[in-house]
Amino acid sequence: LLKDVQSRFLRHNLRNKMNAILAHAEFMNEESGPSREESYEVIVETSQRLIEWGEKARMIERLVESAEQSRYEMCSEIEEIVAEMQTKHPEVEFGPDIDDEAWVVTVSQRDSALENLVDNAARYNNSEEPSVCVRTDVSGDRVTVDIEDNGPGINDDEIETITSGEETQLEHSSGLGLWLVYWVI
Repeated sequence: LLKDVQSRFLRHNLRNKMNAILAHAEFMNEESGPSREESYEVIVETSQRLIEWGEKARMIERLVESAEQSRYEMCSEIEEIVAEMQTKHPEVEFGPDIDDEAWVVTVSQRDSALENLVDNAARYNNSEEPSVCVRTDVSGDRVTVDIEDNGPGINDDEIETITSGEETQLEHSSGLGLWLVYWVI
């Protein structure tokens, strides 16, 4: 499944992003099309996105290769992630409701999965007053982390693809982030 996901993702998404970079590089050399500044911004943003995808792909590979688990204190880590996202997305109101302490045994990629979820909740929130609330609940030997936002939510097709555990040419996810979260959990 990992091989299928990465192969399909790379064939489709990588090709599209590289085409955007090439088109804007050509615009920068011509008089027509967007301004040089707009093309420059598209090239930089698209390149950064490709780097993020590469990092997620490598993280998923490491997760599959070695699912070694350790003991972690989640609440302080979540507070750090929320603080980072507040800086990255100043237009979003963050409302953390985090317990004092929550110890879990999990894989090291858990921070990347949590960061991905909080970032997506903020990044794709198109509400007029975007907000994201991250809550933890420690109950006995269970720790629950809820990430709630007032945006459009995750597309049903994305959820169906991940919960079915397979991708097809017609039904596939748009990124690697939710797969990373799925495999970490």
